[in-house]
Amino acid sequence: MKIAIAQVNVHVGNFEENSKKILAYIARAREAKADTNPQPIG
Repeated sequence: MKIAIAQVNVHVGNFEENSKKILAYIARAREAKADTNPQPIG
């Protein structure tokens, strides 16, 4: 099993940029053929 983990530096209230960052990390995980990509919720 391949796991991709990303530590994303998000900014409170900046939903558009935060979403772009998270989606970019998900895309990188897919390219790396990761089986899962847990995202922090905070």
